[in-house]
Order: sequence, then C-alpha cells, then structure tokens
Amino acid sequence: MHRFKLDKFEGPLDLLLQLIEKQELSITDVSLAAVTEQYLNYLEAHQDLSPEDLADFLVVAAKLLLLKSRVLLPDLFLTDEEDAELGLAEQLAIYKLYVEASLKLARRLRTRHFSYARERLPVAETATFSPPPSLTSEAMRHVFIKVLENLKEFVRPIPELIARTISLQEKIIALRKLLETGSEIDFHRFMQNAQSRMEIIINFLAILELIKQRYVIARQESHGASIVLTRLEPN
Repeated sequence: MHRFKLDKFEGPLDLLLQLIEKQELSITDVSLAAVTEQYLNYLEAHQDLSPEDLADFLVVAAKLLLLKSRVLLPDLFLTDEEDAELGLAEQLAIYKLYVEASLKLARRLRTRHFSYARERLPVAETATFSPPPSLTSEAMRHVFIKVLENLKEFVRPIPELIARTISLQEKIIALRKLLETGSEIDFHRFMQNAQSRMEIIINFLAILELIKQRYVIARQESHGASIVLTRLEPN
C-alpha cells in the first residue's frame, strides 16, 4: 500500500480518511493536489498496478474530494448539508465493510480454510460435436490460422490511460494561461473538454487548488445558472 507524505500527515490514504472522519485532522489542512501528484508519480513507476488497487484509490480520493469541495465551495451544493453528510457517512461505512470483508477473504485464502456446504448438482447432458468425415485436420488448421490472423492485439487499458494522463501541475498552468487571456471561464465548458474521467478529476483538483491559492473565485448568479470562474486581481 502506497504511503503519502504531506505537511501534517504521512501514511496510507485509508488512514488519512479515518483521521478526517474522527475530526482528528481537518480536511482544509490536506493538499489533495499533493495527494494526486504523488499517486500519479506512483502509477508511472508501477505500470503493472492492478485495476482493483486503482479503484480503491479512486473511491477514497473521491470521498476526500467531496469533503474538501464542500468546505471550499459550499454555495455550489444545493442539497441539504446534514442529509448530504449523513449519506457520505453511510457510503464510507459501506466502503469499510467491503474492505474488512476483502481482508477476511484474503486471510482465508492464505490459510486455505475453505468450506463447501452446497449439495452436489446434477450433471446436465451436454451437446456433443461429431465432425463430418470430410472435415480433416488440415482444414481445421487453416481455419484456426485465419482466426488468429483476424484477432486484434490485446492492449491493457490502464498503462495506456496512465501514459495519456496530464499531470496536475500541467493542468494548473494551462488553467492559469486561459485566465490570463480572459478573466473568466465557464466551469461546465471547461469540464466538457476533458477526454477521460481521470482528466475530469484533475481539472476539478486544479480549480480547487487555484481557489485555495486565492487566484480564482467561483460564482453562480442564481440556481441553475452557469458557474463562472473569475481571476482575482493581485492585491
């Protein structure tokens, strides 16, 4: 499990989430930009990372992202705050149950403690293939070779996705340049330009980081109106 090194925390991401839940650490003291940057570097160094490990990170990171975005952008969330926090707590509790169950299953697999209570199922009759006398092994060989030639080369999606991923720092620089050419950016149009879910997450983190740095401010004139990102003039 990857360990993250932040200003006020060092350890796995699950522990960070637990500390924030117990209010032993404030979400405002956590730099999600640093967490994402460190994890992207970790992905580049570990190309064989399993999809399960990647999914675990995205689940926990999404919870942290929601917590922090509620603190930094409270006016953009239209649902009742108490109901939303209760729903988040329930989601985290369910996620913990899945993690605990997976650990128990892993221990059973290591100790080979298995039990089988199901009765033996009746064996159903299966269809059999009786080739005609005219079908020779040479003909089957030619067909098999032709099938192999038509197969496309299998490409693992995760390494390819990682190779195309834009770093968080690059996205922050790109967003700054956009704001320098024009003082305002439409939030939804900016998000629609993303090519993947990972890029959407990086876009959102870049916006949160610039809000934290007091470089931009997010405004929404009325319910249902577009969210506009406006560059703040330096003091």
